[in-house]
Amino acid sequence: MCRYCETEWLFNLLACPWCDNEDHRSLAFLQIEDTPGYALHVCEQCRGYLKVVDEKNGGFCQMPAVEITTIYLDILARQQGYYNDAANI
Repeated sequence: MCRYCETEWLFNLLACPWCDNEDHRSLAFLQIEDTPGYALHVCEQCRGYLKVVDEKNGGFCQMPAVEITTIYLDILARQQGYYNDAANI
């Protein structure tokens, strides 16, 4: 789902949305134990990341509240050297 216009579409879970990398060896999921339902999907090839909300595991996906409540994921990703082009819009 787009964080700005709330448009939804299907996307390959095992691909990077920034560089279209599909090599599973360079894609990873970073989860925080204390916050089930939220994670980062990261690409080692382009260093991009995407925040993911898993409503089945307790994540709450209502924009823009989810952006505010998950800002810590953006901070964590940046500290690890990942970037998200959407965060710069």
